[in-house]
Amino acid sequence: MKKGIVLLLIVFSMSIFGDEFTSEDIQKFKKICESAPLYEYGVVWVTDLCLDHEGSVYILDANNKKIVKLSPELKFMKSFGKKGQGPGEFNSAYKLSADRSGNIYLVENMVKVIKFSGSGEFLKESRISGFTSVSFGKVIDYPVFIGKKFNKDFSYKLQIFNIEAKSILKEYKILESSNFAVKTNMGYLAPSIPFVGGHSFFETNGKYCIAGEGERFSVNLFDNKGNTITSVKKEIEARKLKKEEKEFLIKKVMQMLPGKKDRKEVEKLVENYKFKNFIHKLLLSENYFYVFPVPEDISISDKFPVEIYNFKGELVRKSYFPKVPDKISENYAFVIEKEEIEDEEVTKIVKYKIQIDN
Repeated sequence: MKKGIVLLLIVFSMSIFGDEFTSEDIQKFKKICESAPLYEYGVVWVTDLCLDHEGSVYILDANNKKIVKLSPELKFMKSFGKKGQGPGEFNSAYKLSADRSGNIYLVENMVKVIKFSGSGEFLKESRISGFTSVSFGKVIDYPVFIGKKFNKDFSYKLQIFNIEAKSILKEYKILESSNFAVKTNMGYLAPSIPFVGGHSFFETNGKYCIAGEGERFSVNLFDNKGNTITSVKKEIEARKLKKEEKEFLIKKVMQMLPGKKDRKEVEKLVENYKFKNFIHKLLLSENYFYVFPVPEDISISDKFPVEIYNFKGELVRKSYFPKVPDKISENYAFVIEKEEIEDEEVTKIVKYKIQIDN
C-alpha cells in the first residue's frame, strides 16, 4: 500500500448564503463519490491547491517538483513541471495560483515567477530577485502578485508587487510570531500545536486578495492594484492554555527534546505560555471570504467555527464546518486529509454535498 494524502471535495448549496444564521448552525457532509488514490498519479506531497475558472483542480507536489491537473469531475488529466533551474523548472516553489484566463503561476523562492498555460505549456518566467525577495507568492491578477518576505531582523512583511513594472505597490509588517519555543543546546525548538492558529495568511481568486494575521485577528481584502477594499479586525486578549492543552504540549515537547529534559522545567514554561494566534485559516471564493477562528475546545475534531463575510466586510453568517477546507469556490470546497487504510496513509479524492440544519 502506498502513502499519500486524502483530498476531500465538498459541494455547497448556494442557499447557505440566503439567510442570517447563528453560531449553532452546523453543516453536514453527504458523500457523493470518490476518486482513485492520488499515488497513481505520482503525487507524494500535496503542497498546495488551486482552481481555475472552469473548475479544474491543480495540485502542487513540491516533493516531486510537478503539478497535477484534475478535471472538474476530479479525473486525472495530466502532470507537468520539472525540477531544475532552467526555463519553466523549479526547486522550491510552495504556492500555486491561477488567473482569470486559466493560466497557472508558481513563485520560485526569492528568484522568479513561472507562468504555465492551463494545459501545462510553459509560457514565460520573470525574475523577481533584485526588487523583491518574497519566499511565497500568489498572483492576484497578472502582473500583480502578493508574497511573504522574511526580513533580516527576523520580522515578516506582506508585499503586493507588479512583476512587469518591478515595483512594490504595497507592503506592511506582520507581527512577530508568538509560537511556543523551547531553548536547547541545539537552538530553539517550536513544536507544531494543532489548536494554535496560523501566523499569517494570504489567498487570491484571480481578482482579489485576502490577507490576514492570526495574532491580532486582522483581515484585509485588496483589489488587483493593491488598494484596500475592506478590513475586519477584532480585539482579543491572549489566553493561557487549558488543562488538556497543557498536557498535550508537555507531551509533545518531551517527545521532541533531544536527550533528557526535566519535565518540571517544561511544565513551568507551558504554565507561563500565552498564545495570541486567533485565526486558524483564511479562505477566499468569488464573492465571500471565510475566517476560521481557532476552536475554543480542542477536544472536538468535527466541529470547526467559521465566519463568512461579503466583500463589504459584513458578516453573512457564523456556523460550523465538520472539516476545515483547503480551498473554496462558490459551490465547492477541498480538504487535504489523511486516511488510514490497513495501517497505511492512502490518498483519495472524495466528493461531498453539504446539508444544512437550520
